[in-house]
Amino acid sequence: MARGSVFEKLCSNLAEGFHAAAQPLTILRGTLDSTGADRRTLRDFRELIAHSSTEVRRLCTLYKCMNELVLVESVEAQLVATPILPLLASAASGVNFLLKKDAVRLTSMTNETSLAVLIDRERTLKALTSSLRIASTVSRMQEPVELFASPISSSTVQVVLQTVDSSTCSLDAETRLEIALAEANICSQEALFSLTLQPFRVQIELQRAQFST
Repeated sequence: MARGSVFEKLCSNLAEGFHAAAQPLTILRGTLDSTGADRRTLRDFRELIAHSSTEVRRLCTLYKCMNELVLVESVEAQLVATPILPLLASAASGVNFLLKKDAVRLTSMTNETSLAVLIDRERTLKALTSSLRIASTVSRMQEPVELFASPISSSTVQVVLQTVDSSTCSLDAETRLEIALAEANICSQEALFSLTLQPFRVQIELQRAQFST
């Protein structure tokens, strides 16, 4: 992606993040208004804290995503030949542990157990983990998210995560920003990231590592 396009994409994502942050900030400002505080009961204050904590979590998520978006575009990716199947297994097990259920099903789509890609491992793992977690929230309760990798040419490996029967019409602001961060993490490696919502499917194309013989 051209540098100008990357900058425009970053500005667009940050603008959406700031716009999304306005809502929880407005809610917090209204909720924490001290007017009438002396008439509030202990129950009122407990409800106030519970309601405010939700908006604080939203703000933290938005800030974290915006901060990481800037870092991704500021620091060059470190590309290293990395076996792809252990990486997918790590992402799947991490999400399953986080959600305390078998939310992700890793499917073998290749006989090449040593299949390797040229990636920044940390960025790719972050993108996979967040995309899988989001897909699991879209997926129906009994439908695990499918995750697999397959070589589609001598130079490209495709990674797909999808919900076969589940879809969504839209994503909320925080989720859209998390997806934007996942895309930025992948595209910063000169790789490709695409998303469809009906059904929910993330497709990533990575450069295959070439070993001299």
